[in-house]
Formats: sequence, structure tokens, C-alpha cells
Amino acid sequence: MPLSSNLKGFFCAFNHRIHGIERMEHLSGRKQMTQVTLATVCMNVAHDKKTNIEKYLHFIDEAAALNVRLLVFPEVSLQGYLKKRGSPGEPEVIEMTRYFRSTAETIPGPTTERIHELAERHNMYIQIGMAESARVGQVFYNTAVLVGPEGVVGKFRKLHDRGEWARVLQWG
Repeated sequence: MPLSSNLKGFFCAFNHRIHGIERMEHLSGRKQMTQVTLATVCMNVAHDKKTNIEKYLHFIDEAAALNVRLLVFPEVSLQGYLKKRGSPGEPEVIEMTRYFRSTAETIPGPTTERIHELAERHNMYIQIGMAESARVGQVFYNTAVLVGPEGVVGKFRKLHDRGEWARVLQWG
């Protein structure tokens, strides 16, 4: 299912199946038309990093078979999105805070290194969403990181939230 009739070049993968794909043409610096395939993934994200990494590997292989050059995963899809809002003292909020802090990673780190191996193998750029650990595990961010064949290209830390992350992760 396409994300929007206005967006060309994206596919939506859901329940481990690709529903549609289109190619988008752009002008290169030599004014020659080339085709680049862009893709985004919609996936059921678990609060289990190992399960989510396995899903990443599946979608990356599937995208590589379709010659995708840029693959984008959802926000915080490495660890899973927050399940519940609440006050800091609520048991569910305390548990979510512990979970995100125990599964957050540095950038570069184990997951970005694994994604780099795949990006290099498939000549692809892959953006993942994750909880980032910074300042020796003292600060945690909701981060989108772009990894390419050359390694980590860049990262973006979420700047705004509507209250759902304020008790768990810092603003970038």
C-alpha cells in the first residue's frame, strides 16, 4: 500500500510483505536521468530489540533484491515505541524507562556496525530509529541514524515531543 498518492518511489512493507514499489527519477550533476529506488518500512515493532533486528535483516534483504538505494525504518523501531504515557512514578513508566536505558546504544555501536555491513554489501543507505545512549550512558535520545556503505553518515535527535518521551528520552 503506498504511503501517499503524492509520494513516488516509496513502498510500504507491512507484516513482512511488500505491497507496491515505484522508481523515482532525478537529475544527477551531469544532467543525465538516472533511477533511484527509495523505500520505507511499516513494521510491527516489538519491545524486543533482538526481534526487531531480525525484522530489519529481513526487510533489508528484501529491499536489496529490489535494488533499493535508500531504505527508511520507523521511529525508535530498534527498541519499539512507547506503549503508555503517564507520570514518572507509575510502574509502567518506570519499567519503560529502564527498558529504553538498558537497550539504548551509542552511535556508532553494535547495531549501526551491523547495519553498516549490510549497507556496504548492498550499496544501500539505511535509516533506522533508535534510543541513543550518549555521555557515557547519562543522556538518552530518540535518534534517527543514517548508515551507508561508508559507515554512519549522520544522525538526527528528535527536537520536539508531545509529552510521550519527556520522562524517558531527552530532546536533541
